[in-house]
Amino acid sequence: MSVDRLRRADLITPWRGVRSDRAPTSVYEQAHALALVLPNEAVFSHVTAAQMLELPLPRNLASSDVLHVSTPRGSPQIRRAGVVGHRTSGALRPLVVKGLRVDHPVTVWADLAGPLSLDDLITVGDAVVNRVPRLLPALGAEIARRQGRPGMRTARDAHDLIRVGSASAMETKARLVFTRAGLPDALLN
Repeated sequence: MSVDRLRRADLITPWRGVRSDRAPTSVYEQAHALALVLPNEAVFSHVTAAQMLELPLPRNLASSDVLHVSTPRGSPQIRRAGVVGHRTSGALRPLVVKGLRVDHPVTVWADLAGPLSLDDLITVGDAVVNRVPRLLPALGAEIARRQGRPGMRTARDAHDLIRVGSASAMETKARLVFTRAGLPDALLN
């Protein structure tokens, strides 16, 4: 494309260095546009990864249009308007979701321990282990690996209440209400 074409008013600039014929309308479109100018080792993380992995988030986070991107320690932290840059020492390999590098669900769950309430963290944990039951021990290992970091006390409390088999966020929330009322553990799903 010529420089004149890139400067024309009919093109949108979703991110510095990126031009498009229309504005991104979903988290995936925003992420695809941003990925064009990210370093190869960057991964979408935290709330953005949870959105891409379709994990149940509270309404205020589920509709967030700020993108979270993590880079390994030792690499430059991403600093752009509309992007929250993080450093990661993630032990688990990222996934590829719709062509984008996304943090592993266990890493995402642990990253969300800070901003989420206990019940919301349990709900996300139930969703993670319902999809892949063998990840329940990995959640505990991630807590141990991050010992002393913010949110890990909540993560420990949540880990003890995560159950395999919950089919929805509402089922998890109902289970927690019943358990706290002193009722025996319900059969899930």
